[in-house]
Amino acid sequence: QNLGFCYQELGQHREAIDYYLEAAKLSPENFYILDNLGYCYQQINEYELALKFFLQSREIAPQETWNLGSIGWLYFRLGDLNNARQYL
Repeated sequence: QNLGFCYQELGQHREAIDYYLEAAKLSPENFYILDNLGYCYQQINEYELALKFFLQSREIAPQETWNLGSIGWLYFRLGDLNNARQYL
């Protein structure tokens, strides 16, 4: 997880994803890891994967709201305006 964050901060999102995926195997209920996976996938324009991980993060920690805008934006980018409205 820490190496993933370091790569993320350096803008090396593909490398960060590799480390976050390994961390997610060890801690599948860690919303922070899932949220960071969503962010990294969003940065490399893998919108469907980004949305998948952001939504998984929301399922685990619905009280955390910082990714709502990203979820709405991703639905918009994917052409799902009905779901986009719920988050924007």
